[in-house]
Formats: sequence, C-alpha cells, structure tokens
Amino acid sequence: DDDKLTARRLERQDLFVTRADTLLRPLFRYCQYEVKQAGQPTMEEPRLGSDGAAKPTSEDGEDQDAIVFRDHELVLDNKELRVLLLKLQSLEQELKDQENDTTNNTTSNSETQFLTALSILDDALELVQSLEKGLAQVSTGGPAVQAKLQEYALWKGYLQYCKTQKVMEHTEKLLSSQQQQEDGTMGPAEKVHVYDALLKHAKSLLALPRPGQEGVAAGAEEDDEFALQVQASILRLRALKTYNMGWFYYSQLHKYAPALALMEHSSQLCKRAQEEIAACDEDMPHADEYLQELEELPLESAMGAVRAAMALQQRQHARKLKNAGADAATALLQEPITTDRPLLLRLYDNDAGTPDAPIAELRPMPLPCKPVFYDLAYDYAIDPTDGMDRIEGFVLEHTVAPSSEEEEKEGETGSGTCLVS
Repeated sequence: DDDKLTARRLERQDLFVTRADTLLRPLFRYCQYEVKQAGQPTMEEPRLGSDGAAKPTSEDGEDQDAIVFRDHELVLDNKELRVLLLKLQSLEQELKDQENDTTNNTTSNSETQFLTALSILDDALELVQSLEKGLAQVSTGGPAVQAKLQEYALWKGYLQYCKTQKVMEHTEKLLSSQQQQEDGTMGPAEKVHVYDALLKHAKSLLALPRPGQEGVAAGAEEDDEFALQVQASILRLRALKTYNMGWFYYSQLHKYAPALALMEHSSQLCKRAQEEIAACDEDMPHADEYLQELEELPLESAMGAVRAAMALQQRQHARKLKNAGADAATALLQEPITTDRPLLLRLYDNDAGTPDAPIAELRPMPLPCKPVFYDLAYDYAIDPTDGMDRIEGFVLEHTVAPSSEEEEKEGETGSGTCLVS
C-alpha cells in the first residue's frame, strides 16, 4: 500500500510538472511580457527543482534530513530508514566515547558494537532494496519516479560504502594492535593476506553507483573527489602489501633479489600514495594517520638490510669455493653473472655483470622543442652550402702537407695518403 501511494504521488507530481512546463509557463511569460509593455511591475517566474519536481515547502522540509554522498544530496524521507541511521549514529558516538576512555579495556565491547553496526547497515540495505523494488513494480515511469529510483540506487551505494569502510577500519585496528604487541603471532605472510583483502574491499568502492547526467553510472571520472580518495587509499594499501611481501621474501624465503625489487617498488608506491593523499580534500577520513603511517614505513633500512644480506651471501659463496680448492680470484670469477644491463642502471647491484655490459645506455633522448626552434633551423637545413664550406675549411686546416720522401713513395706505389692530426 505504501509503495502504491508513493507511486501515485510521484505520477501525480509528474502530471502537474508536465502541465506547468507545457501550458502554464508559456501563458505566464506572455502575461509577463504584456505587463512589462504596459510599464507595470511584474513578479519573477517561479522555478521548479533541479530534478524536475516542485521544491518542498517549509512545513514539509522541516521534517526531512539530507545526507551528501558523492556531491549529491540524498533526502531522508523514510521514517524506518531514519530510525536505523539514528541508531547507527548513536552507536558510533558511544564507540568514540569508549575509545577516548583509556582506563577500561573495551576490546570485547568494541567487537560487539562492530557487529551491531554491520547488522544495522544490513537492515538499512534491505529496506532500501525493498522500497526500490516496490516502486519499480507499481509505477509506470516518469521523471519523478526515475529520479526516486536513482536516489534509491545512491542510497544503496552510500550504505554499502559505510559498511565497507567500517570493515576496513576495524581490520586495520586489529592489525595495528597485533603490531603493538610484543608477542604478536602475525608474520609478514599473514599481513600480506590481510592487506590483499583490504585492497579488494577498497577496489570494490570504485564500482559504487554515482550520479550522472543520464542516470546512475558505475565507475569513476577524473573530477570525482570520491574516486580520487579511493585511488589514494588503494595506492597506500598496495605499498603496505608490497613492503610486507618483500619482507617475507627477505626474512623467511631468503630470496634477496626479489625482496629488493619488491622493496623498491613499495618505495615508489609509497611516494605516489603520499602525493595522492595530500592532493585530496580535507574531508578525506584518516588522511593524517595515513600520511604518518607511510612516513614511518622503514623502507630505507629494509633495503639496506637486503643489500647487506646479498653481499654477505656472495662472500660466503666465494669462501666455499676457496675452501674447495680454488683461490679467491677464481672464486670471484666463478660468481654467477646474471645481467648485461648498463653500469649506471645498477649502481647498487653486487654482481659484476657480463664483460660486454656498457657503462651507460646511449640511446637517443627525446627533447621537447618549441616551434621557434624549427623556424630557426629550417633555413640551415635546406641550405647546406655554408655547412659544406666549413667542413672543407676544417679538413684543409687540419691536414698535414706530405713531405718529399712521402711524395716519392706515393709516386712509386701509385697510391696517395693524407695525414690528419
């Protein structure tokens, strides 16, 4: 019954909005023009809402709250949904008060509140889905009905975002508490799995619906602040996952070359994540904590430890060959050579490389040139006369005249040579 009443109200609203646009608005403009021609004052043309519906009056708007999600205002006009969100708000406030109170141990209580919050969000999602399904079944369509369906889709995206964000925050709190404990049993391999799960949650946020010009579209655009914040969070999680993966290769598998490559890649991701987080707006949640976490990540010391372990491993290998009967020089020559990259690209590598490896890579480097450069160089390019004269003058200037003995030898052999200093 409620769905039918809502659908009838929206269809009636579409009917009157259509009549106002097609019939009343032209008549009003004609009357307004005639009054202006008579020299009488006129009133401004009444405007409708941006969604094609009439704006609510002050009495109706007082009881309606709104939530902004992805730069779009969601009107909270359902009483059951409002009650659920008020319960969630009071639960979050209670959890904040308990976190500020450091005297009591509230670990078990926070777990209970976390599960309660997820249950409230699930109930709100089911309610919005039922409202959307009921309106789609009983309505025949129209601008107001389509706008309401789009609003329900955005409500589902907002509630899903809140649920995913709470799961990620709770998981990261558990991970940080494990790191603070001295007898923590979570190793780097377990942390890699945790960050991989967090990364999947963060990537799922990019598929949430967003308001578009032709409806609700999935995906993200470059000017979407919500998508930029999610991308920054994804880069941060990738940096942390890569760092723990490199530490796992170093500490447990003892594969130092992959560990060093992972550490260097994590350093690049960390710098990119810091730049993206700093470029986001101030309303990004936990932005300062994320920046501090990335700054305190011990990447330089970890890469130093990996390089030291690689050097020690090579020395141990050389000692084993020496003890087996070979001298130190032969042992060093028998080290495995794995690369022919230029020397300047592997300054921190500990292997000598192949004998044919160049010092630097002499590839042509593209340089940006302004159009003025081509205008000035064009005349010199199409007129090579001056250039040829300069080349001939340079050759004559640096050519040594042959001596008499050399001229006699040239006459005997019949071949001429010139000496260039």
